[in-house]
Amino acid sequence: MRALLTPQIRKQAWLNAYWIPLNFQQVALLTIAVPAALLRFHVTNYVVAFAELSTTAAIIAMIVPPIFGGISDWFWRRGVPRRYTIYAGAIVNTLGLLYMVVSHSTLTLGIGFVVSTFGHQLSISAYQALMPEVVPREHWGLSAGARGAAALVGTAIALAVSSQVSPAMVFLVAAVLNTAGVFSVLPIREKDGRKSAEVREAEQDKAQVSDWHDFIVVFIARSFTLFGMSLLMTYVLYFFKDVLHQSHPSTGTALVAGLSLVGAIVSSVLSGKLSDRVTRKGLVALAAIPMALCTLIFALVPNILVVIPFAVLFGLGFGAFLSTDWAMGIDAVPKLRDVARDLGLWGIAAGLPAVVAPAFGGWVLTIFGNRLAGYRVLFVIASISFAIGALVVLKVRDDARSHHKQ
Repeated sequence: MRALLTPQIRKQAWLNAYWIPLNFQQVALLTIAVPAALLRFHVTNYVVAFAELSTTAAIIAMIVPPIFGGISDWFWRRGVPRRYTIYAGAIVNTLGLLYMVVSHSTLTLGIGFVVSTFGHQLSISAYQALMPEVVPREHWGLSAGARGAAALVGTAIALAVSSQVSPAMVFLVAAVLNTAGVFSVLPIREKDGRKSAEVREAEQDKAQVSDWHDFIVVFIARSFTLFGMSLLMTYVLYFFKDVLHQSHPSTGTALVAGLSLVGAIVSSVLSGKLSDRVTRKGLVALAAIPMALCTLIFALVPNILVVIPFAVLFGLGFGAFLSTDWAMGIDAVPKLRDVARDLGLWGIAAGLPAVVAPAFGGWVLTIFGNRLAGYRVLFVIASISFAIGALVVLKVRDDARSHHKQ
């Protein structure tokens, strides 16, 4: 335990604290609150309606970070701190969430959801660039592990809260947490962008962490892995309702997803720290094995007594993937002077699957119906996606980090 509470880890934990409310919002809304709200509104074709909202949110998540990340880079190189972009996004996000609290139809819910998603992604576009700028390169893996742990903590809180209260209360809690959480950015000491930009432009070769080959490989591998995750996240609540026949699907979803977090927080920190010493691609590939295996078992044996223990194993792999994949993504950024823009581009690897997966899943369930056959097809495809992602990531060059050590 003492090894997990070193000053360096505490420092990284504070730097990544805002990921807790950001991830709380993403998980609580998309996994439980929004689909549950649609059921309360008595939407006839709730699967299609939720697929449309999920796809819209994913499109926003693809467009906003690269564009506003590039704008943030431009202002930062001229001495404007990134925190201002983070604050602006938090304000917009909170307003959208509060509007969702009072929504009374699919239309008003959708408007608030779009506004909050835009603000959410606006904050992320600048916030994710802070880590590689203020953390020494030899601690990138550790910081990525802290980020993964923070995301998992946000996930755990999201599942605990959203499974017990109404959707409107979830939206309100998300608004409060977002407003309070953004104050964690205040103490972060940003570098002077004008000075840092001059140094990086003068030492352009040393600033190059990796070439475009690694960036493209990591992008493709991440896309396959997160396509599988998107299929699971989007339709898991309806799987509990339609296949496992749970009377309270929100509670069932929260229980199994919560169990998958057992060990995931610790594995995230340890994997991130370990990735500073070994080849990251090997850890990412290994993390995909339990994810692929467990998803396949969910498809073949859809029984709550089987799902529960394998959910824990899935979480161990997911925690390791979450931290190591993030560190590898920063390794692959071609030029650190444009880190917010390029991380925004890299984030499309998460946004694109989130656009395709809900539509694809909705299409599959429309063909097979909301029954075992349809969900079985979804989960088998998710398992295959995890396996392909693990194979592709092995194409990353072993010397991906040697550039920044020269």
